[in-house]
Amino acid sequence: MSWTNKFEGKTNDELAKLYSQFLKAEKSGNFERDTELGKIKAKYEAEFASRAMFVLQVELTHVISDRWYNEKLKNTSFVIDKEKKIEGRIASDIKPWLKFYDVDVEKYTDEKTAYLNTDMNVYDYFLAVTKQYGNALMIPYCSKNYHREDVITEVEKYIKRFNKMGINKGDIVSFMMLNNPDIIFMWLALSKIGAITNLIKFDEAEERIRDILNKTESKYFFISDVPLITEKVSKGIVGTNNLEKIICISLFESLSGFQKVSMLIDNIKDKDEKDSMYKEIKSTLDNMKKQQVESDSYKTDNRFISFSEWKKSTKDGKLINRPNPKGSEISTIVYTGGTTGNAKGVPLTNLNLTSSAYGFKLGEYDFDFGKSSMSILPPSIAYYFNATYCLMCCGVSTRLIPFFTPEGYPKLLNKYKPNIFLGGPILFNEMVDSGIIKDTSFITSPISGGDKLAVAEEERANNYIKEHGGTAVIHQGYGESECTAAATYAKTNAYALGSIGIPFINVLVSIFDEDYNEIPFGEGKIGEICISGPTVMDGYYKDKKETEDVLKKHKDGRIWLHTKDYGYMDNDGRIYHCGRAKRMITRHGDKVWLTAIEEIIKTHHNVYDCCTVKGNDAVEREVPVCYIVFNDDSKMVETIKELDEMIKAKLKELYIPKYYVKTDEIPLTEVNKKVDFVKLEKIDIFDKDIYQMNGNLIEPKRSKTKIKTF
Repeated sequence: MSWTNKFEGKTNDELAKLYSQFLKAEKSGNFERDTELGKIKAKYEAEFASRAMFVLQVELTHVISDRWYNEKLKNTSFVIDKEKKIEGRIASDIKPWLKFYDVDVEKYTDEKTAYLNTDMNVYDYFLAVTKQYGNALMIPYCSKNYHREDVITEVEKYIKRFNKMGINKGDIVSFMMLNNPDIIFMWLALSKIGAITNLIKFDEAEERIRDILNKTESKYFFISDVPLITEKVSKGIVGTNNLEKIICISLFESLSGFQKVSMLIDNIKDKDEKDSMYKEIKSTLDNMKKQQVESDSYKTDNRFISFSEWKKSTKDGKLINRPNPKGSEISTIVYTGGTTGNAKGVPLTNLNLTSSAYGFKLGEYDFDFGKSSMSILPPSIAYYFNATYCLMCCGVSTRLIPFFTPEGYPKLLNKYKPNIFLGGPILFNEMVDSGIIKDTSFITSPISGGDKLAVAEEERANNYIKEHGGTAVIHQGYGESECTAAATYAKTNAYALGSIGIPFINVLVSIFDEDYNEIPFGEGKIGEICISGPTVMDGYYKDKKETEDVLKKHKDGRIWLHTKDYGYMDNDGRIYHCGRAKRMITRHGDKVWLTAIEEIIKTHHNVYDCCTVKGNDAVEREVPVCYIVFNDDSKMVETIKELDEMIKAKLKELYIPKYYVKTDEIPLTEVNKKVDFVKLEKIDIFDKDIYQMNGNLIEPKRSKTKIKTF
C-alpha cells in the first residue's frame, strides 16, 4: 500500500484552518472527532497507531513549510545580501520555550551572588552553591560514601600535593583514568590552583596519546593502573618531550577487601560464573595488588611510579595563598570525536562549566537536593561533568561506577536504584530486555544521550517503566563537547515523543539555513542546529582552522556554534534531531537522512537492532547500507521485503537501503558505548550475508571469500 500525505492537496486557507485546529487540540489535549483535523487524525491512527500524532505533526508542518518556502523563492527580496543584517526572526528575540520554565532565581541563592557569579572557578562555585545543603552525601563509591566535608578534605589534600610538585597556574596535567572519586577531587584541586586538567580517552591510539602529551606539554600523567590503560600508555609515551612522571592510581586505592569484591562481581550476571568468582576471590585480590603496571616499559622506565610512591614524595605539601582563577580561564580539555572523525581538543573554561551547573539548577529538571544519580561515564567526555559536578551542585548524590558492561547495566540500576541516570539506546534496550527491574517507581529522570533514541525504542522504554509501576518518561537531551555537552533537555512539562527537548534556560538554540537565516518555528524545514551562550567553548585547542569552521559570528552579533547536526523546531521550541551531516547522503540528487531509515526499521517486530551507514558500489557513489540484528534469522527474507514496503510507504523509495546486511551485533565504541559508525563503514559488505531488492525478489549476494565477523 502506498501512502500519501493527507495535507498535500489542501489550499493555503484550508491549511491555515487545519493548523489552527491543531494548535487548539495540542493545547487542550483533545482532538474533536467531528472536525476535519479529527477525521484526518483517525486515518493516521489506522496506519501509524501510537505514532499517529507524531507523523501528523511532521507532515502538516512539512507541507506548510514547503508552501512558505516556495512562495519566498518567487520573491526576489528573498535573495540574501551577506553585507546586511540577517532579517527575520532569530532565537535570541523570540524564545517560545520559556513558557515551560517558571523560575524564581532568588530562591536558588543562599548568598545573592552564589549561582549568578560568572567569575568563579569550578571549585569555589561548588563551595558556594552547596553550602545550603550542609554536609550532604555527594559521592557514593562502592560501599564508601563521601559527604560534602569529605570532598573538601580530599580536594585540599590534593591541592597540597600539587603544590609540592610545583604545579602552577596554566600548567597542563594529563589524565587517562576510569571513573572514580580521585579524578573529581584532583580536577577540583587543579581548578583552585589555576592549572588545567587534560582528559585523554582510554581508547585513544598510541600515536594520538603521544601527540596530545606533546601538544599540551604535559609534565605529569595520572593513569588508572589497569592493563587496558597501562599497556597502551607504556607504548604511547615513547617519544614524549616533556613528560616527567606517570603516576599509577588503583581503582581500589581506598577500598576494603569486601568493597573490592563487590566491585568485581557487579557486572557478572551468570550465577555459575558468580559462584566461581567467589571461590577464586582470594587469588583475584592478590592479583589486584600486583597490578601496578607490570609491563616491560614500567620495569625499565623510571618515570612510572605507583600512587603510594607519589604520596610519600608529596606528603609535606602546603596550602598556598594564590589569586583565585577567573571564570574566563581554562579548567579542562576534553577531546571530541571517535565515531565520525579525528578527535580535537575542546578547552572548557570555568565559566563554561559553572554556567552548565547553573542551567541544571535553574531549569528545574527534577535534579533536586536529596535525590540520587548514577554515573557510568568515563571522565574523558564532556558530559561527565554534567553527570557528576552539575548534579552535585544541585545537591544530588552521584554514585560513580568505574566500569560496566551493557549486559550488566540493568543489574546496576536494580541494585542502586538511582532516581537519575543517563544511558544511550543500547542501555535502555538492555534495561527492557533483561526484565530484571520489577519495580520502576524509583526512577524520576531517565536520561537518554550520546545517540538519538529512536521513537520505537523510546516508546518501548516508556512502556516498560509504566508497566512496572513508574511514572517517568525518557528525557532525551542533546549537546556537544563544544558546548559543555548539554544544550537541550526534555523537561517533563515540555515532553513530546521523538523530541530531544527544549533549550536550557540560559542557552540559545536555533535552526539556521545555509545562509545563516533562522528557519521560522513550526514550519518543519530541516536546518543546522546552532547554539550560543555561556556554555559554548572559545575555540579548539591550538587549532584556528577547525575553530573557524564551527564558530561563526552572525549578523545579530552573537557567536554561534555550528554543530553540523540537523533538525527542526516546532512552535513551542521543541527540537527534533534528524541526524549529523556525516549521517546524511545524497542519492539521485536528494538528501537521505540515515537516521530516518533506522526509525522505521526499528519498529518492525523482527528487528532487535539496526544501524544504517553510507556505502557505495559500482553503480552509485552513496547508498544506504543497513546492518540488522534479527530476532529470528529464519524470517529475515520476508522481514526485508516488509521493510522495503514500510520505508516506501512512509518516506520515499530512495530511502530503501541498497543493501541489507545480516549481523550478530552492532559494534560500539570502547569509551561511551555509542555506535561505531567508522567501523561499520570500513567493513567490506560483500564478505558478509547481504540482501538486495531485485524486482520483487530478494537474492543473497555472497562473495567467494570467507564471511567475516566484527
